[in-house]
Amino acid sequence: MAAYTSSNVKKGLLPMLVLHLLNEKDMYGYEIIKAIEERSGLANGPDLLL
Repeated sequence: MAAYTSSNVKKGLLPMLVLHLLNEKDMYGYEIIKAIEERSGLANGPDLLL
């Protein structure tokens, strides 16, 4: 069984966030980035999550 480490969680965070947003409504890539910026308060979008 794999251990849950900070690194493993970060690797899965962005795809899960994108899937969550797409579950709410269909979006283009720029709309997804904008939604992540707005909801997270991150100035540079998802780049900071990597």
